[in-house]
Amino acid sequence: MSRAIERVFVTPARSYSAVLGCGYALSIKNNDTIIVDGTEGIVLVNPGKNRIEEYKQKKEAYKTDAAQAIDNFFIEELKKL
Repeated sequence: MSRAIERVFVTPARSYSAVLGCGYALSIKNNDTIIVDGTEGIVLVNPGKNRIEEYKQKKEAYKTDAAQAIDNFFIEELKKL
């Protein structure tokens, strides 16, 4: 069973996110598995196998989206030349 830790703080202008209110983060022990999801503002401690797989897929999708955004940026900059 995983435990979720509190909210997210996002600054849209810079696309930064952070997880806040991690009061019981001090209870995380060595060898605990944690997932930090800054887009949702949660930290999962010892998530189940299904949740880990879900986040592996989210990570790959995020990397693909980020790479596409970078490609689009460079394409738009090249058009300006």
